[in-house]
Amino acid sequence: MPDVSVNLWMGLFAHPKIPKPAHDRLVSAVSATMKDPEVSKKLSEAGFSVAYRNPSEFSKLVNDQWDIFARVIKEANIKVD
Repeated sequence: MPDVSVNLWMGLFAHPKIPKPAHDRLVSAVSATMKDPEVSKKLSEAGFSVAYRNPSEFSKLVNDQWDIFARVIKEANIKVD
């Protein structure tokens, strides 16, 4: 499957019923942390590429990955034993 590219990524998930004030506070804290030059520097030194995505962008990434790997599983006829 030459058109499939696999990248390691990390993200933070919260319960879908998280109260909006808590959600907004969490998003703000994560955004500020990931945009902090010192944090970016430390992550880069550890070999990570920092690419902060807001919640809607991150949701799109997760859904796109889900679609890609669902196709891989189907086309490769992967089964769980």
